[in-house]
Amino acid sequence: MAAVKDGKVQANRSRDLLPCSDIATKEKKFVDMMSAIEEGRMGYTKVFVAERSEGTVAIRAPESLYSAIAFVPTLALKPDEKGLGYLICLFLPLFSSGVMSAIAQITATYYVMLMNIDNKDAFDKANPNESICERDDVSSLLSLICLCVFTMTCLADVQTSFEFLNYINRVPNRIGDEEETELLNKADTSAIAVKKSIIDDENEECIVETFGAGGFTKMERLWAYFWFLVKIGSEFFVILVGGGFVLHSPDHETLILNAVALAFILDIDDAAYKYSITDLQKAELKSFPDFSLIDTENEVPALMKMTKYQILKQVFGSYFQILALFGVCTVSWYANC
Repeated sequence: MAAVKDGKVQANRSRDLLPCSDIATKEKKFVDMMSAIEEGRMGYTKVFVAERSEGTVAIRAPESLYSAIAFVPTLALKPDEKGLGYLICLFLPLFSSGVMSAIAQITATYYVMLMNIDNKDAFDKANPNESICERDDVSSLLSLICLCVFTMTCLADVQTSFEFLNYINRVPNRIGDEEETELLNKADTSAIAVKKSIIDDENEECIVETFGAGGFTKMERLWAYFWFLVKIGSEFFVILVGGGFVLHSPDHETLILNAVALAFILDIDDAAYKYSITDLQKAELKSFPDFSLIDTENEVPALMKMTKYQILKQVFGSYFQILALFGVCTVSWYANC
């Protein structure tokens, strides 16, 4: 940390940061600023600080209804508290929210599918030689815009689902012996985070976070996978049904309303999360250990080192997402038109 002496800030370490005001008042010329940066007195960005304290990227538990159901009852409680009666008593509202949210999404999507089938059959009978997507009273451009916005909303939810899956896969298995159980009971949790020191390619120390002890039992991991499948299944169902529902709209007003209705269906679980999850449960979801990853060529534990795929994702991820968006939109257009 920096010390104050005779009204001046003095750096105790080469990487300490000075207040932003010092940049403007003490180092007025670029030459002086370059000298200050080379000496390690100032000029480092928040990215530099974040990489040294959190890693290049950090894999965290997503803040969603289904991840709360999967993680809070399994990782937030110590082993001695995981009796079936206690879990039901404490988390029944949480479980009920997940079940009702899934039923609501699947049921609403099912009725959207029935409406779409009825609309298409009626149009085909009335206009046997005309494509339903080429009506004169519906703009193809507006149809494409609504389809892209709807698909982008779906793919954003799918991306969150795979972040959910990625976190599940990285949570270690519980050893289950008496020593570990005693440790977790004393810590009042089933997920203990630890900080580890890693030296990166620039010979800088990075303090990263990972799991220290605890994790899933086999049944708890299956429980988490079940809720992942519920989430991803309902999202793919909406994608499969929603494209035709948007493209088969009879007029501009209905086109926009149909796209908004599908977004409403996708947001049911988010609304349930905001309404039914307590602040304590949200805080517990945020408190689970992160999995920090470092982009380095040095010898570090495999689970803390970024793979080539992860590096490419950080650099070119936006391109992949745009390609996925237009790919899904193209398939949906040709499948329904």
